[in-house]
Amino acid sequence: MKKNMTRFSVLILIAAFVLQISLPHTYKSKAVSKPCLNEKTITVFTDTTSVVYLKNVRKKNIKSLVIRVDKDHIAEATAKRKNTIKITGIKPGQTTAKARLVLKKKQSGRRVWTFLCNIKVKESDQTAFIPSESVTVSYLGPEGTYTQEACGVFFGKKGKYEPYKTVNEAVGALISGNSDYAVIPQENTIGGAVIDYVDTLIAQTDVSVVGEVELQISQNLLGLPGSDIDNIKTVYSHKQGITQGKEWLEKNIPNAEVIEVSSTAEGARRVAEEKDPTKAAIASITCTDIYGLELLAGNIQNNDNNKTRFYVLSTKTPEIKYSGRMAFIAAGPAKELPALLSVMNDRDVTLVTIHDRPAKTILGQYLYVMECSGCSYRDYLEFCRDGSFEFRYLGSFDILFTV
Repeated sequence: MKKNMTRFSVLILIAAFVLQISLPHTYKSKAVSKPCLNEKTITVFTDTTSVVYLKNVRKKNIKSLVIRVDKDHIAEATAKRKNTIKITGIKPGQTTAKARLVLKKKQSGRRVWTFLCNIKVKESDQTAFIPSESVTVSYLGPEGTYTQEACGVFFGKKGKYEPYKTVNEAVGALISGNSDYAVIPQENTIGGAVIDYVDTLIAQTDVSVVGEVELQISQNLLGLPGSDIDNIKTVYSHKQGITQGKEWLEKNIPNAEVIEVSSTAEGARRVAEEKDPTKAAIASITCTDIYGLELLAGNIQNNDNNKTRFYVLSTKTPEIKYSGRMAFIAAGPAKELPALLSVMNDRDVTLVTIHDRPAKTILGQYLYVMECSGCSYRDYLEFCRDGSFEFRYLGSFDILFTV
């Protein structure tokens, strides 16, 4: 009897197994969404990394992404967080790209999608936009300053440039509606942050940053025609010009009195006006033609890689569309800054420059003017979730270079 029961049990198990493999599976398959670009056109800047956002893609599922621009060139692409692909290596002149995205599959095999995207290349030697001839730009004068030169670079030498005695007056003209834009210096390779002008940017809450110019600066010693360097007793210049030419002055005319004035061009104007052959100015070479001066010594800056960063200001609403650079102000305690920088690093945002100014409230509280590349407005909103800081968005903008 027991033997028969054992055989019966075995038969039941065999029948169950046969029945199981013969019946169709009735599980519900999980739909897989096809990844796609949320932007049909990717704008690429030659000086920075470009960001592409993908829909329906998680970082952990990405196996590889290849951007093939032409038959021989493959741009570099990395996926560093959910829904974000960063592209580098796009070259000027290339207008289309084919992207091949490979996703992992949970068990075996892989899913492959290929999609096309347009690449729009912006080169640094192009103007950010073409203004009308009626545009008015206020800047630190008088005529012949490096700020005026930056105006010409950004606006393509179009429009009307109005010089003002101080940066505060130039920005004030913008606020009052007497100009459409204002251009102000922010930082120099040798002299560092131009503190007074950084403070102006912070204080004027109605302005936004719509562009940037990184200008190569060549400082020169200018004097009256026939002047001799050995006879120079007085040198005029802006604080930045004095700092940038300090080493040359100490070596070549150590006994000369150095007098700070409102701008490099103002120094040149004074030399021309006072008609004293013992006086000279550190200024732009363009001042020789404007004020009838002579070049006594060229390229006297301490560093041949001397550059100044200028901001183009407007009273328009700050642009949020992704561009080459983004700027904002974060106000808060110094002890919380590392945490904010860590968030930026996690989102693969590159900090280009940072200037700190005291909040003038509590010791250890600062206003940080920060400029980033590879930063989207979505990234900025993520920064704002940090309750330790108060944020003011300045804008997303292009940067132009001179060499």
